[in-house]
Amino acid sequence: MNDATHGSAATPATPEAGACSIFGAFRRSQERRRKARLFDAVNTLALSRGDTGGLLKRIDENRELFELLEKECPEVIDRLWWVEGWIRSNDAFFVQLREILALANPHPERAYPREWAANRRPAGRARAA
Repeated sequence: MNDATHGSAATPATPEAGACSIFGAFRRSQERRRKARLFDAVNTLALSRGDTGGLLKRIDENRELFELLEKECPEVIDRLWWVEGWIRSNDAFFVQLREILALANPHPERAYPREWAANRRPAGRARAA
């Protein structure tokens, strides 16, 4: 048996087999470039100060919203307990995305984004998570 009739990893059995190997490598290369472009787009959006304010601003405002609800309408948070869960879930998602993107605090002179309000809640106001 020789490699010309049975093919090997080094020598394709047919020209078409070699072409498939080349096209497969080309497709994988294209996919890597596509993923890199997507990551760059997400990173740009996360750092953006344009219309969205960026990811750190979203985290800070999400937490500010919860603080506002606790301060101005605590009865709503007590009665509709799941609203805190919704806001907390958004916070967890945003924080995990921040960790993946390794975003640094652009305001090192202060805690930014602000601390999650539930961490500062007085003992008497504790609610089940």
